[in-house]
Amino acid sequence: MKYPLDLAPSSTQPIVLPAGGTVHVPKSTPVFKPWAGPLPSDRYGGKQLLRWHREPAFAELVVLWTLQAAGWQGVWIDSYRRCYRTGYWGSEPVTLPAARLRLLEQLREAMGQRGGAWDVYCWRGSRVLFAELKRAGRDRIRLGQRRFLEAGLEQQLPLDAFLIVEWATP
Repeated sequence: MKYPLDLAPSSTQPIVLPAGGTVHVPKSTPVFKPWAGPLPSDRYGGKQLLRWHREPAFAELVVLWTLQAAGWQGVWIDSYRRCYRTGYWGSEPVTLPAARLRLLEQLREAMGQRGGAWDVYCWRGSRVLFAELKRAGRDRIRLGQRRFLEAGLEQQLPLDAFLIVEWATP
């Protein structure tokens, strides 16, 4: 899979699957610039604000917009508010195309739960990419996310359809 330069994997992360066995998921370790402008009133519960070009963004949006700039279509899966987003401030949730929603529903059905979907879901042609964002030193892969990965692999998605993005700020 060809990734945008800013998200190109530099290593892999071993993940133990719930049913057993370990897979090595491509891992990117970008450094994002913190937002230095005026703070929006809504920071989604205090999420770190980053800079994408001249705009404030959450890490999920930085990754989504980077992929979109490279020709992908996609959404941030906002699991907390149970919606799909392509922006945040001044932007309403969006509806997934039927075929893209169907794949996500198949994965949720295979894992037997709704939670655990990875943060960013993108597609280009027949390729899909799920990116899970983790802030370096503060976050780790949870059981539901390992179940989601396992369900995807069981549904014949290739391992490179998954990307761990362990981001940091300078």
